Amino acid sequence: VVKRPMDLTQVWNQLHTAVYPTPREFADDVSLVFDNALAYNPEGTDVYAMAMLLKLLFVAGMHDVDAQVARDLQARSQHRSSV
Repeated sequence: VVKRPMDLTQVWNQLHTAVYPTPREFADDVSLVFDNALAYNPEGTDVYAMAMLLKLLFVAGMHDVDAQVARDLQARSQHRSSV
C-alpha cells in the first residue's frame, strides 16, 4: 500500500501554482513518485527498471541544481555584505 501517493501530474500542477518554496521540496515529491513506483512494482518489471533509471537521472540532475542554488545564495550573501 502506497502511504503517500504522488504522481507527476500533481508535481506539475504544484510546480506551476508555486506550491514548492524550494527546489528541495520539489525534488522530494519527484523522488516520492519514483519511490512509490519502485515499492509498488516488482523488481524485474519494465516499470521498476524505468523508475530506477529515472530516479538515478533525476538525483544526478538535482545535484547540479543544489550546487547552483548554493552558489546563488553565496553570491547574494557576498553582495549584501559589500553593500
